[in-house]
Amino acid sequence: MAELYSIAGLLCESSSSISPWGGYFIRAENSSPPHIEGMLIDTVGPSKIDGFMDDDIFYFNKLYGPENQGILFTYEFDLNEKGLWIGEFKQVDMERNKGPIICRTSLFNSDIRTSEGQIGAVFDSMIQRGQLEKVIDGLQKKR
Repeated sequence: MAELYSIAGLLCESSSSISPWGGYFIRAENSSPPHIEGMLIDTVGPSKIDGFMDDDIFYFNKLYGPENQGILFTYEFDLNEKGLWIGEFKQVDMERNKGPIICRTSLFNSDIRTSEGQIGAVFDSMIQRGQLEKVIDGLQKKR
């Protein structure tokens, strides 16, 4: 089992430049600390993330694809009392490219099964809990 999260935040590239970013990640429950993998999008483009998140520490590496020459960043956060992750980002090969960062994560679903063929079970579970409605040929049917 795994959990699906959405993530959105802001980073300060300089004293006058604030950039929004967002995406998703899946957090595996079978590792300690729980491993995360996902994707982000920002003003530079899409990137992959890989790291961990526990109750009060969140860390990931962010790697942009080949079109951005494989640029690698690290993001480190601590959870504050208001539920926001506060931290710093750093470009791995450039010490001067760093700054403060803030984000919020939101649990979307805790029933994600990572093996193939299980997505139907997730949708059925969400329909039963009233999170989704099933539509067949334009007619809504609640299960």
